[in-house]
Amino acid sequence: MTLLGDAIGKVAGRDFVSQVRDEILLPLGMSRSSFSTSADRTPLAAQGYRKGAEAEDPPLRDVPAGGLNTSVLDLSRFVRMVFAGGKRAIVGS
Repeated sequence: MTLLGDAIGKVAGRDFVSQVRDEILLPLGMSRSSFSTSADRTPLAAQGYRKGAEAEDPPLRDVPAGGLNTSVLDLSRFVRMVFAGGKRAIVGS
């Protein structure tokens, strides 16, 4: 995933995060989605636990390999696009 993310950035002529945000996330209306190497600290974000107690999530090394923070509704927009063969699905159709 890291190599693919780097290749996407090189072909696009800009960083992976900007390319995916502008070409995938925003056109799909995924306004509550972003990439980061640190855990999502927004109030509605899931909290990690270890042995029954809240615990800090370890930082990610590579953004393309798992750095997408998103909501269930935003993720459903992405899944609809995948099931529509890569086309933006119209809600309610």
